[in-house]
Amino acid sequence: MNNGNISEMVLNRSVLKHIRKSDRVTEGGAAAGFDAALFDVKDMDNLFIAEGYADSAEIPKGFDISSGKKVEADRLNDGSGVQESGAYDIDCLYMAYIRACNNLYAAGGRPLSISVSLVMGNAVKEGYVRSMMKNLSDMAAEKGIVITGGDTKITDAMKTDYLTASVTALGCKTVDKYGIEEACESVSTDGLCEEPSVIRTNDDSDGSYGGSNKDCNGKKIKAGDHIIIAGYVGLYGAAVLSRKYYDRLRGRFADSYIKRMSIDDISILSIEKAAETALRNGAKRVHDTSFGGVYAAAYQLAESAGLGVKVRHEDIPVRQDTIELAETLGINPYMLCGTGGLVIAAAADKAEDVTEAIRRETGLPACDAGEFTKEKLRCVYSNNFRLNRVIDMPDGDELFNVFINM
Repeated sequence: MNNGNISEMVLNRSVLKHIRKSDRVTEGGAAAGFDAALFDVKDMDNLFIAEGYADSAEIPKGFDISSGKKVEADRLNDGSGVQESGAYDIDCLYMAYIRACNNLYAAGGRPLSISVSLVMGNAVKEGYVRSMMKNLSDMAAEKGIVITGGDTKITDAMKTDYLTASVTALGCKTVDKYGIEEACESVSTDGLCEEPSVIRTNDDSDGSYGGSNKDCNGKKIKAGDHIIIAGYVGLYGAAVLSRKYYDRLRGRFADSYIKRMSIDDISILSIEKAAETALRNGAKRVHDTSFGGVYAAAYQLAESAGLGVKVRHEDIPVRQDTIELAETLGINPYMLCGTGGLVIAAAADKAEDVTEAIRRETGLPACDAGEFTKEKLRCVYSNNFRLNRVIDMPDGDELFNVFINM
């Protein structure tokens, strides 16, 4: 494909053709000649906006990390790489979509619409784009999510076979579902603020940069609140690395053991059920563990509250095969991309309820792993292993560090 906008023919047959229509889009939308969509939010006063990103560095084009099998070139070129009966390949557009939705779920929201941006090198095949778009359209339709538009560009500024995907999700607050009081009372029913917004400097914040300690549900994290970790850490990153470095791992592990590192059910990458369960049972804040792993998520949660955090090493749920993969590749599994996991803040008297509810209702491992402190030190400790390590400010992800160093 040539640099610049993709051709009108390719746009129509490989992108727009797969986007379903919705009566919520009253003007414009995902069609040639339109640059925006007028979306009917009906009687909803408050809206969420969240972003999700992925690129082909983390998921090689044509590689299914759920099975470890390469999709044949002819299937990629003609778009038939899409699986049937609700089973989907994990591609980078899917991961961008999941991360955008996870950010909404973590805030107690539900996605209503998404827009998609794809930027790629000129060697990316049309069939691959078509396959991703059909996957996305089908998955969004299952959730009642409308694709309202997007942008698709080809450029020689990146590697010829490289692709990046960004998804912006618009969602509503599921207030009735959680029984949470509205946090944004200045928004009127016509969607306009009755009073001008106050733009604060960072010096005016409560110890954190860029925002308030209060989450979208209006609850504030305090010293003495507990930190809960749900879902196995580094699971997604381990699945990617187990496929990308399969030949190297075979020198140490049996094929059956390496296969265990794959993701059999892609629904495990969504935090929808776990986030809803946590909030319904009294959690103050939910944060997904994506890039930077569980250490980054714990640091960010403490930073947003202007507090410190102490995490017990023994109470971080991690699989043995993830640890052994990390040792083989020389990386830290607790700093490995963990899409599908959660870090949760809850009051001390609610922590057990939240933890037990997640285990019971989702089947995910969940551990009360420590507490937030007035002292702003962020650390992980262990009495059993004589460990006391400072959690550094997040800087990258072990997933990409492996790619750079190998």
